[in-house]
Amino acid sequence: MALATQNFGRIIMFDGPDGVGKTEQVRLVEQALREQQYDVYVTRIHGGTPIGEKLREVSLSDTPRTPYTDLYISKAIHAEFAYDLRQRRTAGTICLVDRSPAAMWAYQVKAGGLDPNLALPIIKDSFAMFNADAVLVYEAGLHILKERLALRSDSKRDYFENRADAYHEYVIIGYAETERLFGTTLVSAHESIEAVHAQTMGIIQPLLPAHAQ
Repeated sequence: MALATQNFGRIIMFDGPDGVGKTEQVRLVEQALREQQYDVYVTRIHGGTPIGEKLREVSLSDTPRTPYTDLYISKAIHAEFAYDLRQRRTAGTICLVDRSPAAMWAYQVKAGGLDPNLALPIIKDSFAMFNADAVLVYEAGLHILKERLALRSDSKRDYFENRADAYHEYVIIGYAETERLFGTTLVSAHESIEAVHAQTMGIIQPLLPAHAQ
C-alpha cells in the first residue's frame, strides 16, 4: 500500500463479492468525509474513464468469452484509470474507488479457473499502478449475498451476478485469499450497514491527512 504523505490525498478502494454492500459503504464514507470538509472523489475501478466505461459495457454483457479475456479487459481499464487517480491524490483529493484489482483474483482466477501463475503477476502489477493507501475487502456468507442480490430486479443483475452458487462460493474464497496475497484489509459485512460503516471508518480515519480535519 502507499505511504501516507501528509499533504497528499488518499486512494481507498472498496471490494468484495456481489451483494456484500461495498457500494453502500462507499456512499456512507463519502458522506462522512464531506462532513469533515475533505475534497472527495468517488469513482469505480471497472470504468472510471471514457474508454473504461466502454470496456465495462463489454465485460458486463453476456457475450461468451474466456476468463483470460475478462482478465485483460480489466487490465486495460486499470492502465487507463490509474494515472488519473494518482494525479488526483497528489492534488489532495480523497479518492474512494468501488472495486480493486483484487476482483481479478476472486472472479477470473478463483471462480473463473484462470491459471494463477499467469494471473498473479498481472494482478500485482495492477495493484502497483494504483499504489492505494488502503484496499478494504468486505466478507459475507453466500446466504447473505443471495438475500441481498434477491432484492435487485433481474434487469439490474449482470453477467457475473447471474452465475451459479458454486461460482460465487469460489469468489468468496478468492477474496479471502487477497489479504495474504495482496495485503488487503478484510472487513466482516455480516452485521448491519451501520455497524459495518463503523468498522470501515475505524480503518479509514487514521489514514486521513490531519491538516483537513
